[in-house]
Amino acid sequence: MGVGTPGDHRGPQPDIVLVPAGSLRADENPVRKEVVAAVVEVTSKTTRSEDYGDKPELYAGMRIPVYVIIDRGRNAVRVLSEPANGRYEVETVSPFGKPFTLPDPVSLTVGTATFPTFPEG
Repeated sequence: MGVGTPGDHRGPQPDIVLVPAGSLRADENPVRKEVVAAVVEVTSKTTRSEDYGDKPELYAGMRIPVYVIIDRGRNAVRVLSEPANGRYEVETVSPFGKPFTLPDPVSLTVGTATFPTFPEG
């Protein structure tokens, strides 16, 4: 499912899109960026450079409140929040095994004790 402006099917397609219950219109794709509370990307060898490269600036420019990168290469979760001027102002990193918190508007703590760890790379 993409995120962006209706009619624009070239927007990014995150792995997970969090929206408030009841905020989606029938068959809405892309999801209106105005209703997105958070996006989540899970890195792989082929997407890692995009997840860290263009996407933080792209999502911050769309004013997506929270961007989460589940980094399987580093066995850590990176949470970016408070978008301003095309970038995220706040960043936290939690290693797999420790919980991480998604700030407002999500306000959710997620445990990672069961996340599989991978050799770094």
